[in-house]
Amino acid sequence: MVGTYYGGANIWNEANSNFQNYVQNGTTKGLNYPVVSSMQSSINQLFIGTEQGGVNILDLDTKDFKYLTSENSDLVEDNIKTLYLDQNKLYIGTFSNGVDVYDIDNEQFAKSPLNDILNAVGVYSILKSGNHFYYGTFGKGVISQDATKNITTLNREDGLTSGLVRSLLFDNNGTLWWELKMV
Repeated sequence: MVGTYYGGANIWNEANSNFQNYVQNGTTKGLNYPVVSSMQSSINQLFIGTEQGGVNILDLDTKDFKYLTSENSDLVEDNIKTLYLDQNKLYIGTFSNGVDVYDIDNEQFAKSPLNDILNAVGVYSILKSGNHFYYGTFGKGVISQDATKNITTLNREDGLTSGLVRSLLFDNNGTLWWELKMV
């Protein structure tokens, strides 16, 4: 899977050795916005975060799209920066309104307990290690949440050179790395 800036989403077809391109085309066979920020897949669905079209859900069997936007669902905003899929829950990091959690089975949104902390803050990266979720935020550094919903923050006061975290990565040794935007 390859997401592009104004070029839609491209999915590699191993059997045909080529890419299937999905672009904005005004039908349920295409994206509702051309800028793709992130993608996650489940068994028969591909979740595509867009910069102004919310979350596009591609049914990999029928090739039809469904759209979750702030107009037709409880999605807090349509500018999506990251997606993370965990046990039929889709964690959606937004440009300026924290995290939404979408229950895929029930097709409903649940309020994230982080949103009280992340009021008007973007979430650009989401990872999970063990029972801990890690959120790279654009303004509040790195936030960790354990299974009991205890929250820990790592920010400028703790030694980060910037609170603007673009991405998170765990290496093979289990060390958490982050990419910061310097101002």
